[in-house]
Amino acid sequence: MLEHLVDEVDGIDHVALVLVVIDDDHVGTPVGVARMIRYEHEPTAADVAVTVVDEWQGRGVATALLAELVRERPRGVTHVVTTVEADNEASLAMLARLGTMAPTPFEDNRTDVRVELALPDREERPGT
Repeated sequence: MLEHLVDEVDGIDHVALVLVVIDDDHVGTPVGVARMIRYEHEPTAADVAVTVVDEWQGRGVATALLAELVRERPRGVTHVVTTVEADNEASLAMLARLGTMAPTPFEDNRTDVRVELALPDREERPGT
């Protein structure tokens, strides 16, 4: 698991970002991490995960990380496909802000979510 979460970050198919807060003494403290991993079987789709330390939740850390992660996502990824707890309103709202969301109820109080992401500025559009 550790190898997958650290060693396999390649910036191509697996992108990870860490948000660090610098205090008045210029000491950095990591407060959140976000990652996007392209699915091998569906190269235009990726899973996304965000973790924020408890004392920084509700302060925009996840929103900031996800906004940057979507900008720096693997080239060619047009959809996020993930599963969340059906009653996790914060995660569902966060995913809905990324683009057009299509949730599908799944087993055991979970929801499969597919989000169509906007085309990033850095990718060439047909005819340009």
